[in-house]
Amino acid sequence: MKKIQENLLEEIRKIEKVAEKNGTELFHASTKNPNAALVYNDKAIAILIIKELPDHFLVTPYIVDVKKWDWAESEGFSRDQIWEDERLQNMIFFPAVRKEMYEHLGISV
Repeated sequence: MKKIQENLLEEIRKIEKVAEKNGTELFHASTKNPNAALVYNDKAIAILIIKELPDHFLVTPYIVDVKKWDWAESEGFSRDQIWEDERLQNMIFFPAVRKEMYEHLGISV
């Protein structure tokens, strides 16, 4: 587990360096799931999820639709329900390639 979290943090640092070179402030936060982390700024939120494969780690970025997240919470769904309900996940989280994630966060690459 520790190796997974170290690799996830390494990926976050890479993204932060790109943002810094671009003059964009970027933050990150852990989640309840140790294999996931939020990266965000005043423009948007993305989620990184890491999986351990036999010979490497795979990090997949997801774009978060904040308006739909807010809607779900206003309808009474808890954060746990949003994370766990497949229909809500499909409405709120969208897998992306790294370039799309950078654009979503307002980072030029």
